[in-house]
Amino acid sequence: MKIAYLTTDIVNPALARRWAKPLGGRVVAPRASNPAADADAVVIDFDHLPGELQRQAVNAVLLQTERRPVLVHGHNIPEPLAEALRLRGAVTVIGCLDRRTVRRWVRKAARRVAVAA
Repeated sequence: MKIAYLTTDIVNPALARRWAKPLGGRVVAPRASNPAADADAVVIDFDHLPGELQRQAVNAVLLQTERRPVLVHGHNIPEPLAEALRLRGAVTVIGCLDRRTVRRWVRKAARRVAVAA
């Protein structure tokens, strides 16, 4: 399963890559001009995306144009926004990345992608 990691950070994608690999997840950090349309799932780093890219990514989830499994993480996600994102079904919202949460999300996303295929 290919996972697009939308961020400008270099540390978190490296961790996610290491945590997802044993589960068959392949994490890629696409360029802003090419948001990995061929990825099966998306991770949005709320804290490390420039404002316009952050708004585009979050709006795609809120407007349900983003239909892939999504994990949004960040320490600065306002609670009303976090609740709105959670109401969109296949969206997981967390404050900080950790191995257990990422692995649980990868497993869940892989099941959802397999059912949709």
